[in-house]
Amino acid sequence: MTTNQTGLLHSKAGLGFGFGFQTVDRYGADGMAGVGAFGWGGAYGTKYQVDPKSGMVVVLMIQMLPNGTDIQQKFMTSVYQAVVE
Repeated sequence: MTTNQTGLLHSKAGLGFGFGFQTVDRYGADGMAGVGAFGWGGAYGTKYQVDPKSGMVVVLMIQMLPNGTDIQQKFMTSVYQAVVE
């Protein structure tokens, strides 16, 4: 379910699509998410992402429509920068 099932049909930039999830197939394709990460964003700005390599599950719950901000990218970048290995 969490691996790319569409090849290059979804994106040629390193993102794939599994059975219900966007998948990360190349580091840097979705911010700092590692290869194997998966998740989805909602219409009102919500986002969740599971990154097994980092051991993280991230959930962002906002309700904003129209969603013309970059809060998702800034939030995810802040979360990954806060992780100390």
